[in-house]
Amino acid sequence: MALTETKPAESVPEQAARSLLSEQVHLLYTNAGFGLLANLLLTLFFAYLIQDQVPTYLLLAWIFAAASTTLARGLLLIRYRADQQKEIRADSWGQWFIYGSGATGLIWGCGALLAVSYGTLTTQSLATLLLGGICAGAVATNAAIPGAFLAFSLPILGALVCAHFLQGTPDHAFMGWITLLFTFILLVSFLRYHRVLKDSIAQRIEIRAMLVALKSSNQLLHSSEQRFRDVTMSSSDWVWETDATGRYSYASGRVAELIGYTPEQLLGRSPFALMSPVEAFRVRRAVAPLLRSARPIVDLESWHLTRSGAAVCLLTNALPLLDDSGRLQGLRGVHKNISERKRIEAQILRASSEAEAANRAKSDFLATVSHELRTPMNGILGMADLLLDTPLEDEQREFLQVIRHSGRALLGIIDSILDFSKAEAGKMELDLVSFHLQRVIGDVLHLLAPKANERSLQLILDLDPACPKQLVGDAGRLRQVLTNLIGNAIKFTQQGEIVIRVRQLPGTDQQVTVRVTIQDTGIGISEEVQKRLFQPFYQADSSITRRYGGTGLGLAICRQLISLMGGEIGFSSVPGAGSTFWFEIAFAPAQPIHSQPNAAAQTSRLFNGHALVVEVSEANRRIAQTFLRQLGMVVDLAADGKEALEKWRNGTYDIVFMDCQMQEMEGSHTLSEMRSYADGRQTPIIGLTAGMGYEAHSQHFTATGLDDHLSKPYTRNALAATLDHWLPSVVTAGTAENEQACSTPTSGADGSAINRQKLAEMRTELGEDFNQLIPAVITSIETLLEQFPSAIDRFDRNELTRLAHSIKSASDNVGANQLSLLAGSLVEEVEQLDQHAMRARLRVVNTWFIRTRRDLDRICG
Repeated sequence: MALTETKPAESVPEQAARSLLSEQVHLLYTNAGFGLLANLLLTLFFAYLIQDQVPTYLLLAWIFAAASTTLARGLLLIRYRADQQKEIRADSWGQWFIYGSGATGLIWGCGALLAVSYGTLTTQSLATLLLGGICAGAVATNAAIPGAFLAFSLPILGALVCAHFLQGTPDHAFMGWITLLFTFILLVSFLRYHRVLKDSIAQRIEIRAMLVALKSSNQLLHSSEQRFRDVTMSSSDWVWETDATGRYSYASGRVAELIGYTPEQLLGRSPFALMSPVEAFRVRRAVAPLLRSARPIVDLESWHLTRSGAAVCLLTNALPLLDDSGRLQGLRGVHKNISERKRIEAQILRASSEAEAANRAKSDFLATVSHELRTPMNGILGMADLLLDTPLEDEQREFLQVIRHSGRALLGIIDSILDFSKAEAGKMELDLVSFHLQRVIGDVLHLLAPKANERSLQLILDLDPACPKQLVGDAGRLRQVLTNLIGNAIKFTQQGEIVIRVRQLPGTDQQVTVRVTIQDTGIGISEEVQKRLFQPFYQADSSITRRYGGTGLGLAICRQLISLMGGEIGFSSVPGAGSTFWFEIAFAPAQPIHSQPNAAAQTSRLFNGHALVVEVSEANRRIAQTFLRQLGMVVDLAADGKEALEKWRNGTYDIVFMDCQMQEMEGSHTLSEMRSYADGRQTPIIGLTAGMGYEAHSQHFTATGLDDHLSKPYTRNALAATLDHWLPSVVTAGTAENEQACSTPTSGADGSAINRQKLAEMRTELGEDFNQLIPAVITSIETLLEQFPSAIDRFDRNELTRLAHSIKSASDNVGANQLSLLAGSLVEEVEQLDQHAMRARLRVVNTWFIRTRRDLDRICG
């Protein structure tokens, strides 16, 4: 009694800590029964494993020690379950458990020494795996208290590591390092698991305390009713109560200001009587399940009618009032007037809708401007290219080259503005092809070398030989980023050198991460402007534009392109000492392309076919006609949709090139009419677009039958590439060597979507069933891709892994190698990617699937 009287009262934190410790110890002993049984069985198995290698007397001694320890711990478990004061003595029981775990760990550590010292390499490996598994199992059984886990696992793992290293052989050293690495990973995993478990126990104790407090507060609620009424008189909100029938039994004085009724006028009335019939029906449906389960009403918005007939929006929060038997006796809650907030939200919603409409109008405007600017530019640059192929005086050729150079510079500015607008509107897409990394970088350096030579600057390429030569990605966008960054380095460097370093970062078999660094010795960037450098239309100061030129969009576009490709970009700079820009992009690996026709070979190839060109601009018609005739094609011209339809109905064409924006019979209508008069013909129709215009209406054109697009201004090589893609059966060449180089590929190694050899093998194996395979695979992949966005929104990694793996399997069935690689890469990286990166990867997969479906339709009919 004296001890009880003099013992100081425990504080709330001390009581919480004691309860937490008691729960942890109880969890240890709850799991101990299974652990002891498993320990006994594993002792017998381990003894059987090493019986032939270890001396008998040592083995018997070890078995006796292990059995004795298990028996002692079993007796300790029985004592614990019989103890009526286990919560008070939780710290003592916890210490005894740690001692028992330590003794067991030492016994198993001795077993590890015996197995490694006397056993064969096979026995040592099996023993190491078994002991590692025992320690891993202890994560769950001993997770409640770290001391118990450490006392058990560290002697075992420490004995294993020391025993392996003491053997002195490379094999044992390897197993020792592996065991050491396993120990580290196991400790990290245990600490995370322990934290989660401890938090869970603490939350359970807290919830239990909250439930006790809630029950106590309900008992005190009846005695504090008068105090409640006094408080509500001074509240700025409407406080109310209802009885068991759902009618007002109390209303504070604030109700008169909110809806014009006095508290007395509301007594006995239903809240639904103050709502319109439609609103009352909606609120009843929302509240009914809460009342049936006696749950609180939280943040319910409803519109009430005032005495004058006006509508006010009230935010309702209420708690159920229960009697001692748990039956609902009414509600007590608060109405808060949020009419002003709803009015502001409506204004914001209208403003957002207007902004979206303005953004759509801007996109439509840019599409029109793109066509109106790029169409005459196609005429200027095309005519300049044609004139340069004719005999000219030196002065005329010089003037013409100035015209072409200025036109291309203007086209670059137009492209920058349109690229930025497309990226800002989320309409920029990637064109994934197989490309040669060194060749892409070399093309950029070759293009920019004259500018560097004008300033006596050195361009140095430091390419890591370990980087794969062939990758799958958007080579055009990569070239655009390199041109911007290296061009900026040349622009802002007066003397010295520019070093381009290319390195491969650690990755996986399905992904190659490349880091490119551009370092210059130029003017550098001041600290105050570095944080705004990637903002659009921004340059370090106003004199930059006057002195160096440019729109200030280059770096903003680079950042958006890198983000679209799932990469990162950054920089560092010291004013006066130069700048270093870097970016990292993950590509899919591709098989190397052993033979590829060069540009000269492409332009010298001839095509045997009949083409129809539908173009509003006379200059563009003449350019297309000249280029196509130089490529061996027979060409018919049409100036509008009406003329095009007449020639289409009366002639037979192998390919059609059509301007997508025409004043008479607009392009999509002409396209639809052509398809309706096709008479079974599968003639490819290629849209002549102006960059932004095609992307803005791509879904509409695809729905009406457009097969591909060619962006203006285009070159003869681009036109030849399009013919090569869509007319492989009519390609001829001037020499046998060229003919071999231009042959149709049989696999996906050149960037095509389908491995034709694989597809041919499937056709042979399946026979008549092959015709059902292709649509089944396409439908399956479409269904899987439709499920991706919701899985990303939920961030369900297991579901995302399943979907990506299913796409990979379906792609393999039809030889869609690149789509399979992308899906496999997604399977490998699903644990590392965030939602933004996951959506970027999904856009890439969707782009490649569209290409796969198109190639399957073309190959299989």
